[in-house]
Amino acid sequence: MRRILQGCERFRMRENEENEDISRVLFELASTRRASILFELEKKSLKMQQIANLLDMTATETFRHLQRLTEANLLDKKGDGNYIVTEFGSLAIGFLSGFNF
Repeated sequence: MRRILQGCERFRMRENEENEDISRVLFELASTRRASILFELEKKSLKMQQIANLLDMTATETFRHLQRLTEANLLDKKGDGNYIVTEFGSLAIGFLSGFNF
């Protein structure tokens, strides 16, 4: 009985972690600025300053958004400084594209 309870507890902990991960990604996608960055990077890889210029944002603001998207595993920064969309980011873009605002 004890093993069953421990197994149930581990399952609940894993489920809670997954829910937190999903919540975090949805929170990151809720920003129109971050969503715009994702959509631009879907077209081609860009450096931070290129993104800032393209979306009329400051370098500081752009850096902060890129950092958040990277931490959420939606973007990856390459050795040459270009940012690219991850596979997970591509799924998120597909999710966002399903909404018509």
